[in-house]
Amino acid sequence: MFYETNSLPTGSVNLECLYQGTMLRSQLLVTLYRWAADGNPDLCPNSTCTASDISQASCNLSRKATTLISQFENACSENHLTDVTSHYCLRLAACGRRDTRRLLLIAESLLFSVRYSNMDPGSVSRFLLRHKSKDMFRFLPEDKLDTISQAICRKDAKYTVELPWTHVLDLMRSRTVTLDNGRANVPCTYILQASLDYFQSILQKGLDSAKAAYTTVISDERLAELLPKVTQWLEAGCNIQQRKWENKSSYRLDVEDIDKIDVMFPLCMRRFHRILRQRHRLRHTARMQYTLFLKSIGMSMKDAIDFWKSEYSKPHSDCQVDRCFILMPA
Repeated sequence: MFYETNSLPTGSVNLECLYQGTMLRSQLLVTLYRWAADGNPDLCPNSTCTASDISQASCNLSRKATTLISQFENACSENHLTDVTSHYCLRLAACGRRDTRRLLLIAESLLFSVRYSNMDPGSVSRFLLRHKSKDMFRFLPEDKLDTISQAICRKDAKYTVELPWTHVLDLMRSRTVTLDNGRANVPCTYILQASLDYFQSILQKGLDSAKAAYTTVISDERLAELLPKVTQWLEAGCNIQQRKWENKSSYRLDVEDIDKIDVMFPLCMRRFHRILRQRHRLRHTARMQYTLFLKSIGMSMKDAIDFWKSEYSKPHSDCQVDRCFILMPA
């Protein structure tokens, strides 16, 4: 489930199953990314994205995400290697471009998160046992894995487990965990976030390794046909989402429309606007706040200059402003 670089898949897999599994996985990941990014600006292109953002986004995905993942897993059920090999094929297909790397990182993290959240205590116990020899869960006592698994599924905030502090740096920054002899005591409510951090670090390193090996791998004619198709599919998913966010952020507020939409402003900004229209002046702090607000809702610099010029060119009374203006807190 972590797809560690030092546990590359071995064995044989039917070429047709590999093609089908890789294409199904790419379609699944692009779909998950679109669903999550449509409702979460932190997942839009060129923004930073943390394990906490991924965890929150996966919680907001509808039930159809679980259904879609189940369909993929059923398609791969005939050969368990299909899941692993399709993941490594996608690393190769996505490693060449920044946007496809980002899509794969976010979408695979969403897939990991949804899978993890749907596991029962028995599945969690087997997962921990399988990865206990790895760096992440090496401090967990084997005789308590069942108890730990039940606490994780209950999201028991009072039950803590020991993890290497180097894998929970984000939780340490937020003062969510405590340290004891170099070990972090992590509440079970944050195990998913800690596991996501570890998974993303593994995937980042795996993408770097895939980029270094791409030239050698692409010389295999069996993959030379598959990988460009998958890359094209991932690029299409990135381009569609990019256009969506560009369209969302391209709204322009015209000066003549301000009075029509001021009823939708936050109360403090609406107060600033109406005082400005009545008195044609604002105090310095209020003027700065209102200028930044107008910029954030789509007013261009040229329109903002014209807007303030038109207001400040009108006569005003300083004494009336001082008596009537109520400065709202920042």
